[in-house]
Amino acid sequence: MLIFLLARRYLLSKSLPAAINIIITISIVGIALGTAALIFVLSVFNGFHTLVRDMFEDFDADLRITPRKGKYFVPTPELIQKIRSTPGINAIVPILEGKAILKNKDKQHVIELKGVGREFEKVSEIKRLLQAGEFILQKTPPTIVMGTGVAYFVNATPSLWENPMQLFTVPEKKNLSPIAEETIRQLEVYPAGIFSMQKEYDEQIVLINIENARQLFEVQDAISAFELAVSSPHRAEKVKKILEQKLGSSFAILTWYEQHQTLYELMKNEKKIGFGVITLILLLIASNIVSSLTIIVLEKRKDIGILRSMGATPGKIAQIFLALGLYVGIYGGSSGLALGIFLTFLQAQFGIFRIKGGESFIIDYFPVELQALDIFLVGLTVISLCILSSIYPCIHAAKQPITQSLAK
Repeated sequence: MLIFLLARRYLLSKSLPAAINIIITISIVGIALGTAALIFVLSVFNGFHTLVRDMFEDFDADLRITPRKGKYFVPTPELIQKIRSTPGINAIVPILEGKAILKNKDKQHVIELKGVGREFEKVSEIKRLLQAGEFILQKTPPTIVMGTGVAYFVNATPSLWENPMQLFTVPEKKNLSPIAEETIRQLEVYPAGIFSMQKEYDEQIVLINIENARQLFEVQDAISAFELAVSSPHRAEKVKKILEQKLGSSFAILTWYEQHQTLYELMKNEKKIGFGVITLILLLIASNIVSSLTIIVLEKRKDIGILRSMGATPGKIAQIFLALGLYVGIYGGSSGLALGIFLTFLQAQFGIFRIKGGESFIIDYFPVELQALDIFLVGLTVISLCILSSIYPCIHAAKQPITQSLAK
């Protein structure tokens, strides 16, 4: 306790030169601003990660089963029974996918046509993503639901039974060189709804009834994948392991996370890089502690000599100046944490910081999410940097000779 009292007295001493007080103040303010920036930046990364994850979770199924070889496979009754009998599975939907061209008058766009079974709403929260129209995928007359990007490229609006559009495909089994007119399959469809979630999906995906997809791709019984809904997304990994044992090595089974693992890992790495960059800035700011504490050691040589003559060991002297650096970290770090949390709260409530060009995104401000682990890691990092910056002054103070200190 005495060590901290002495350290605090030295830190707030009015006898110190004004330049030292200014340097210490700059260090505290710099650490506070750096800490606040670190908290806010990490919260923004968390916000984007959660936003993207929620979007994909809304559209993608909890589990997806695809063949390891080839594009299609035939879903035998035995295979379906194995999947349905697995504990935790709530729904199973067949999927048939392929490339197509969507044409509306003089506008056309290459798309990823996704034929889905009638229970698709049970494996996807597609209705939550609708921006216009309805989610209707009926076989006759055929209807489609498209992404906002696709709708933009072909100048489409949801208008059932009014403005038909054309879907064109070339079945894979046909000879594509040259493409004869009779090899092209065409289907007149009606736009029922438009969804929005993520640029890549919005500009490519068009949903259609799987029977219409079979007609276009000339595939009778085969499918591209099974999409599954489990009782809880957190059980997806456990259900996946059970299915892998049942289905063997012929099928690849991916959780909602693994379907976009590259993107999620990229976002995690970006967060780590952001943390590292701002930590380096904090390290540069904390380096001011070295110079300010070293000057304090020189100014307090007489006090050090008196303490040594009263029986204080070099270790105790070092602890006093280590506590000085710790105080700088506590004052700056706690202020920065409070400021960062406050800024994050304001951003979450009012969206103060806007995204440039965000009008074309689903939100126009930076999303934020504060996590307790980030607060702990930032606080620990700040304190560690301040202690690290105090090591040299501590050693210098501990080595001060008693005679020279008292002779000052």
